[in-house]
Amino acid sequence: STAQTVLASKTVAFTGTTNYGNVAWSAPSGSFNPTSTATGVQTVFTAPATAGDVTVTAQSAGTASQTVTVHVKTLDINNDASVDVRDLLSLMGAYTAYNAAADLNGDGVVNDADLTIFLANF
Repeated sequence: STAQTVLASKTVAFTGTTNYGNVAWSAPSGSFNPTSTATGVQTVFTAPATAGDVTVTAQSAGTASQTVTVHVKTLDINNDASVDVRDLLSLMGAYTAYNAAADLNGDGVVNDADLTIFLANF
């Protein structure tokens, strides 16, 4: 499955399909609503409040399961426990010297799309 990128405490939707009853959703951090869905029905995952990778698992009533990695990002790009203009400056600096923390949409480049995400959530 394709990795997803989401800001801390924000949501991303997943849909699972199975021939064996419902799909049970789990992850070591974050939460799902609902935690079990019928095939083809979405669940909404709320990312944890801290940055890092979370493995989301979809388990069918049979033995099949699938996982996807969710890359959780925060606006605290310079990692000083505060979101402020210094983070904006760090993001702007990453336009010329790549900084993975500033790649807020997870597309491998730091550009205006990341700046738009930052400003919309600042």
